[in-house]
Amino acid sequence: MLLNIQGLRSSDGLTLSILCQDVVRQPLVEIAPVTVCDLLQLAVTDGLPVQLRQDLERFAPQMIREIGDLPDTLFPSFMKELEKLPAEHVPAAVRQAVSARAETGKSVPKIKAAWDELLPFWVGSEIETIDLGASSSQVKVKEFDVPDSHKAPDERKHKPRARKKAAATGDASTDAPGAKPAPRAAARDSYTARMRNPQRPERDPARASWLRKALLERLGNASGGIKQALLVAGMLRRSEWADMAPDEVVSALRSLDKEGRVKLSAGRWSKLGR
Repeated sequence: MLLNIQGLRSSDGLTLSILCQDVVRQPLVEIAPVTVCDLLQLAVTDGLPVQLRQDLERFAPQMIREIGDLPDTLFPSFMKELEKLPAEHVPAAVRQAVSARAETGKSVPKIKAAWDELLPFWVGSEIETIDLGASSSQVKVKEFDVPDSHKAPDERKHKPRARKKAAATGDASTDAPGAKPAPRAAARDSYTARMRNPQRPERDPARASWLRKALLERLGNASGGIKQALLVAGMLRRSEWADMAPDEVVSALRSLDKEGRVKLSAGRWSKLGR
């Protein structure tokens, strides 16, 4: 089945980065023509995240070359699929590449017939641009907590002690005579109970192996590292396990970090020994 990514014309920058992170590394013959068109139109769209823009700058020329290299047996069916799309959704780069390929194959009857049917759909039609809009620049990214041990000293959190805070605010509920004690014992007992019986799902070796492999593959294809929030979101989307949680992905990252295979720097994960 060909890769068909929905929402490329209506998503914000962060969502687009997640949707596109795998498809931009696939060959033309494995991507649905509608997705190829949307991606090549995105390639000339302003306001994209830096990493996605760089990925599309590599992807677009590759697609143009592969359209030109389509064999005579496949090219007519490719044009038939383009004919099913709204003409305004076929970007200029695709039109030019298809026109050039049709010219070189005009001696092949099936190519000539398919081109003669497709061309009238494009004549006079205006190409619809993609406007990321204000939502792209205002998107809020939920950053998963990065432990202090992985941060630079000036980035570490310094939490004030509860006693000093209470004294500064004049709250005597924890120390005043006759006041009810803070529920520390209950919290401690609850914590102990959770530690003794965490009720976590049994470890699935296949699941853990897939996650480690997927993380290394994704990081190996990224230059400059990937933000943890974006990396986690991408793994959750790719996972075939619906109950996979963000902390499971972060735990796998930390395990790979301890093994010296990845590293976290300035909030971005990258693969070592590339």
